[in-house]
Amino acid sequence: MKRKNGAHNGAHKQPKKGKSQADVTREHQQAFLQAYLQEGTVFHAAKQAGIARRSHYDWYEDDPAYKEAFDDVYNSYTEILEREADRRGKDGVDEPVFYLGEECGKVRKYDSSLLMFRLKKRDPSYRERYDVKHSGEVTYKEEKLETNVDFDK
Repeated sequence: MKRKNGAHNGAHKQPKKGKSQADVTREHQQAFLQAYLQEGTVFHAAKQAGIARRSHYDWYEDDPAYKEAFDDVYNSYTEILEREADRRGKDGVDEPVFYLGEECGKVRKYDSSLLMFRLKKRDPSYRERYDVKHSGEVTYKEEKLETNVDFDK
């Protein structure tokens, strides 16, 4: 794929014999999308897929089918994060306990703030509300500031 200035972005190797550039691009796109589902960031997914980060942004801008596929993968990764937040809030995570430098047990910790974020997303009654109501008119009065400082010095 070429950039707007006509230069190649360097992510695409020459197609193997019998494969078109479009086939290679689709393979790179699929590899990136699968990596994004695991990694959750463009940087890490591009690294895992062996492509330049810029390729993703070019495809996203220029290829409607890729944009739709990425949006779906992005939403799927969000659901993965939500599930992990739920797990940490409901089931907790075991953290090691140390005594004199030696691990002597574990304690289960729960993250109630993660659950609160989930509740706020799902149920508007948990969200902070700021209702500002104003009646009447607003006037602006310009006042001259008196000072003993001479700014012209």
